[in-house]
Amino acid sequence: MRKILFAVALMCPTLAISQLSVDFSADQIPEGCYGTKDKFVVSDGALHSSNEVAGESYLFSPSTAMDGAEWKLSVDMPEPNGSAFVRYYLAYDSPSPEKGGSGYFLRVGDAKRLITFCYQKPTGSTTTLAKSDSLRLTAPEGTKSLHVDVKVKRSAKGVWKIYSKLSGEKSFKEEFSVTDLTVTESSYSGVYCKYPKTKANDFTFDDWIVTGKAVEDVTPPVLQSYALTDSTFSCLFSEMINLERLSYELPASFEEKPLLNAKGNTLTFSLREPWDEGARYEVKLLGCADLSGNQMDTVIVFGLPTVAEKGDLLFTEIMFAPATGNSEFVEVVNHSDKVLDLSDLAFSTRKKDAERTFGKRLVAKQTLIFPGEYKVITKKKEGVCGDLQCPDENAFLVTSSLAAMNNSGGWVTLSRCADSTVIEEVYYDPQFHVEGVPNKGTGVSLERVSLDEDLWTSASPSTGYASPGLENQAMMGVDDLSFEADEICYPYLDEAGVWHLRYELDQAGYSANVKAFSVAGVQVATIAQRLPLSVVGELSWDGRSDGGALLPVAPYVVVMDLIHPSGIHLNRNFVVLISR
Repeated sequence: MRKILFAVALMCPTLAISQLSVDFSADQIPEGCYGTKDKFVVSDGALHSSNEVAGESYLFSPSTAMDGAEWKLSVDMPEPNGSAFVRYYLAYDSPSPEKGGSGYFLRVGDAKRLITFCYQKPTGSTTTLAKSDSLRLTAPEGTKSLHVDVKVKRSAKGVWKIYSKLSGEKSFKEEFSVTDLTVTESSYSGVYCKYPKTKANDFTFDDWIVTGKAVEDVTPPVLQSYALTDSTFSCLFSEMINLERLSYELPASFEEKPLLNAKGNTLTFSLREPWDEGARYEVKLLGCADLSGNQMDTVIVFGLPTVAEKGDLLFTEIMFAPATGNSEFVEVVNHSDKVLDLSDLAFSTRKKDAERTFGKRLVAKQTLIFPGEYKVITKKKEGVCGDLQCPDENAFLVTSSLAAMNNSGGWVTLSRCADSTVIEEVYYDPQFHVEGVPNKGTGVSLERVSLDEDLWTSASPSTGYASPGLENQAMMGVDDLSFEADEICYPYLDEAGVWHLRYELDQAGYSANVKAFSVAGVQVATIAQRLPLSVVGELSWDGRSDGGALLPVAPYVVVMDLIHPSGIHLNRNFVVLISR
């Protein structure tokens, strides 16, 4: 009686694998195996392909062996060609060779009759990592079939060594050695054969043995993607997750209990009611752990995108002449009540009198922008922020498709990739900068003054001459500057044209330094210098310079610094308009 031996970890990471003997003496495939069981028969203690038509047969069993692992297999087969060959799946993440699984396999035979070591991607495409000499798997003279024993060893450092032994050979021959660490985990090992109708019953597998231990898993699962249908929301993870440990916070429109697919890596929620096209949805997955207990928390923010129309997106800031070492950027705002997808759009530039051209797609991956949300588009986030106050990563779209902008002025355009419809287009010019702007505008962005008009001015010195991802200082009216009392201060203008900065503080002891600047960054007035403040009060400014002269009609930036002996330092900036 012969046996096919499987050494399986039974999904217990970090432990040495125990060896399991699968006994075929009962002439049946044991429980725990997956595959096309109806296309095999067991007889004489071995596994034989059995089919009446051309096709494929495969059988998989759980196996987590990777560190110090060794795989063995004996195969009797027809002399191989392009339509008759064997695959020995060594370390694989699926109990099926169909599209979607990934891992390593040994191909035994092809048109050149050689042994090939391959990595299969989830897409189904394969990469050849190494191969033996041609004609290695040639049948003995006078026959049309051959017997081959294969052996594969993998070190803890990812060094693979492949051996083979043909009939009549006394010892294994090392075919090749290669180092690859693309995959370091395994869930299954399997055997597979492909055949034409005339050879459908000519494959036999024996002495299938896997030993070794699993690589210690210390990496939490990764959310790879999510998908929406009319009635479901699904999350795809990089590995199997433990549903029992998962908790979540869901939108009210979601059913409470998700379903996990057979591979254990896709979580699907059903909807109680249809999607709202303009809504912002948020799913919090807490305690999302793999089978080894590695855990991660994640928040998925998404919506149902619709097609962008002209005026849905507006340019709000343009940095066309950054300082040396910094990066160009444009800022856009979603001026609609729709969720839009920036991957549907292209960005282009042109000089003032040049014909319009249509640029490259901004980004291949879906990138949503919600109603009222700002997005900064640049080639390099680090080249934008520097010493500036920047929002989090979600406010940035980093892309190589941002066409260079001309320092002397020109047009910037957003258009739909599908039909080249122009969604937004504006003309910028360094002459839009205010008089006296530092460095002739180098390192100073142009900011839109109003979403209702195509008017531009220099960014405020109070923000470092740029405000990527934040509301423009130039857009702030008096209503925007009226802060609640617990936010320290709000300004108002009386009938005499005097600005009053009313404040309410959390405790006594603060002193104030308050100064006024032109939009070019030049200090024009000192309103207060180390002035002790009461808990509630107000400061005033009549719009005069430190020399007592009335300042020209223009907007000014008031910078208010509050210092407390305990070490608290507060700062507020306001835009005020002198309009007498």
